[in-house]
Amino acid sequence: MSSPLVSGNRVGSGRRLIESDSFPFEFVSELAEMESWRKEVYRPIYHIHKWWANRLGSVFRAILLGSALPDDESLAKAFYRQHDFSGLTVFDPFMGSGTTVGEAHKLGFTALGRDINPVACESVRVAMGPLDRDALLGAFGQLSAGVGERIRGLYRSADQAGHECDALYFFFAWQRLGPSPFVNRRSSTRHAEEVQDASAERFSRKLRAVFRECHRGLRDDGLLVFTYHHSRADGWTSLAEAVVGAGFDLVNAHPLKAEMSVAAPKSQAKEP
Repeated sequence: MSSPLVSGNRVGSGRRLIESDSFPFEFVSELAEMESWRKEVYRPIYHIHKWWANRLGSVFRAILLGSALPDDESLAKAFYRQHDFSGLTVFDPFMGSGTTVGEAHKLGFTALGRDINPVACESVRVAMGPLDRDALLGAFGQLSAGVGERIRGLYRSADQAGHECDALYFFFAWQRLGPSPFVNRRSSTRHAEEVQDASAERFSRKLRAVFRECHRGLRDDGLLVFTYHHSRADGWTSLAEAVVGAGFDLVNAHPLKAEMSVAAPKSQAKEP
């Protein structure tokens, strides 16, 4: 789940584009479909590290633009223009791979992100932080000459005639039977207080607490905008209870393609 939260001095006056029925979700979904199948062409910096639920940049760019532009603006035209929303602040309390932060930065927003998972925070910090190219290449050279050579050796094999060749894929099965010197006691980065939960009631309660804090920090003209991906009814019921329970009013909802085309179906999920 990823929830871009937008506050600050909005552009124009009155209702924002994403609040109205004129928000062109068909246009956004068409862009998302193209992006989701062409990851080898479109690979933003916030996708450089593996993450279990990378979101589509086109969707979040559209969400951010829709949250800042007036409802009479054409998103199809604004989408390809350069923007500078330096007077606006975006905060994502479920940062994940950093899609919201990356797209907000491109548009000139002041972008803030937070996540309970330390892996998410570190990967986004490294991907979007300052980079010394010479130091990076030097470190890569050391890795390549050391452990890299050992790893490449695992992908060398011989064909039926005994000729040495490179193997395209090898599959290794790992089994942990007991205490291991390679895995410490905390073998997972999951946190007891993270919002995702197998219990719909606990999920709603923890999400409501996050949304309530967002409500407290928002200005009077701020918006809470988020995407949610699930097919179970109790997941959506929990979401609605969290939003209303945190003091927000539901203004609009738009059906968008926001998952990668190769993502696991949410119908298989065990958690809301």
